[in-house]
Amino acid sequence: MLRKPIYLFLAGLALLGAGCDRGIKSHETDLAEATPGDSLMYYFGQLRAHRFWDLAVGDTTLRSLENRKKYLEGVKAGMEAVNGEETAYNIGVRMGVRMADIASKFEEEYGLELDREILYNSLAEAVAKGSDIDAQKNQSNFYSVLHNIKNNREKVLMQSAAEELARQAKARKMNKITDVLYGVRTAASSGQKIHVGDSIAVEMRFKGPDQEDLGMPSPQAVTVGDDSTAPVITLALSTLRESESAVFATSAAALLGDQAALIYLKPNDIVYLHVTVGKILKTASGNATRIEEIPDGDFDGL
Repeated sequence: MLRKPIYLFLAGLALLGAGCDRGIKSHETDLAEATPGDSLMYYFGQLRAHRFWDLAVGDTTLRSLENRKKYLEGVKAGMEAVNGEETAYNIGVRMGVRMADIASKFEEEYGLELDREILYNSLAEAVAKGSDIDAQKNQSNFYSVLHNIKNNREKVLMQSAAEELARQAKARKMNKITDVLYGVRTAASSGQKIHVGDSIAVEMRFKGPDQEDLGMPSPQAVTVGDDSTAPVITLALSTLRESESAVFATSAAALLGDQAALIYLKPNDIVYLHVTVGKILKTASGNATRIEEIPDGDFDGL
């Protein structure tokens, strides 16, 4: 029964918001007298606006009035750049926008400063020859260079992540386990020690740099060292015993790798893992193959 007042309230907020955005110039379309073509363009524009708001879900900075203005300026420039009678020119415009966009993504992803003049001159040189280039050779060279860039970038990010992790762990008085894992025990037990290969009942909660819940689901049971488990989690679990709890700190890079960006984490962001181990459901077979145990004394306080 309260839905109508709530909708009215939200509509009022929307009107207030619209009143604050008068810096964006637009003209309302009168669909009552619109031609089919006008109606087609109107609804196409509305759908493109929906696409914009989809983008704004992932990048909330787009929602500001200033950035919405800039977005519309870019759209206008793009629409005016296309000349309906010049096919080759229009193809070039679209290619130029795509190349600039890809170059920007390379800069953001790999921490590079790229020279767009080299990019254009390379394209112009190849087009000026009047015949196609050796695509296979150039593709091989491109991916070889890109592979080296990725590897170098990963080393830089991992080093940065390790340094930030050490700083945060020290501030929280956590004990070092490895360069990418720190922890502190919050509930001790004299139960059996956890080994790789053991199936255990467990509860895990993942929190971000500001202790916000990351919304990552917790399994009810895991096999320690399973291929689906991140190595850093395997190491964390193998420091515990039955019925123990602990908080671990690692980097988003160590825990999630390239997937960290999917939940809007930077590689050097800290992820806190709150773990409570239950019973060992099934022990590993062949204890002689267990990883070397680290004495509890090395983890005083964990």
